[in-house]
Amino acid sequence: IEVQYRATLRDYQGSGYDRGHLFPNGDTVNRTAQYDSFSLANMIPQVAKHNRGIWSSLEEKTRNAVLKRGEAYIVTGSSVRGETEVIGNGVVVPTQVWKAVYFPLTQETGAVITDNKDNAQYRYVSVENLTKEIGIDPFPAVDVRYKQKVLRW
Repeated sequence: IEVQYRATLRDYQGSGYDRGHLFPNGDTVNRTAQYDSFSLANMIPQVAKHNRGIWSSLEEKTRNAVLKRGEAYIVTGSSVRGETEVIGNGVVVPTQVWKAVYFPLTQETGAVITDNKDNAQYRYVSVENLTKEIGIDPFPAVDVRYKQKVLRW
């Protein structure tokens, strides 16, 4: 990507938004991965209370689910619905943040979506419904039968 289109630390300064991790620093396995998690390519403008509260607790719940169910594939992203806000030099603030999980040992999938705002609640949805809502299938190779259930973790 051309430099003019990349986010910079300056874009976030004074914006009131956290640099929210998509891949959490708490899930890194070594110093190199930890360092890489701080790349702005892994960040979104996230409402501070959301990032430090409900989103942080969801990341912890996801870690615990992996410990209970075993290997997991996790895809996290953001989406924009309706009017958008821009910070800095054109960094779009997402209106939603979502996480999808696939547990291959149990053939279970699930997803969570939440608004990127103070006092937001998350809602569990099926991967099928997440795909309809955001327009992206996080697990295109997984059989559709496994994407229809709402899995709470």
